[in-house]
Amino acid sequence: MLGVQRVDFEAKYLGLTTPMGRLKRGVFQPLQERFQKRMTAWKEKDLSAAGEEVLIKAMAQALPNYVMSVFKLPVTLCDDLMKHIRAYWWGSENGCRKVQWVP
Repeated sequence: MLGVQRVDFEAKYLGLTTPMGRLKRGVFQPLQERFQKRMTAWKEKDLSAAGEEVLIKAMAQALPNYVMSVFKLPVTLCDDLMKHIRAYWWGSENGCRKVQWVP
């Protein structure tokens, strides 16, 4: 009657689609891609151990916390993000694995 068309769109909150029902891992794919992109970019830079630690604390742990303030992340996604952090921190350097200290 008024000529208005109904349009379906994906509502976003904090850069993520607003969930309908149970949260699945695919909903958080943009978070994981952004996380991996930044971690890969840092691997190419020569940083000291202190510099790597600051980057991990400033971005790698803060980015998921921002999302977790609103949504509960699946355990498998948290495990995958931690795997990437450990690979960055304990990964190889010049073809040799870094020393893995035991606390």
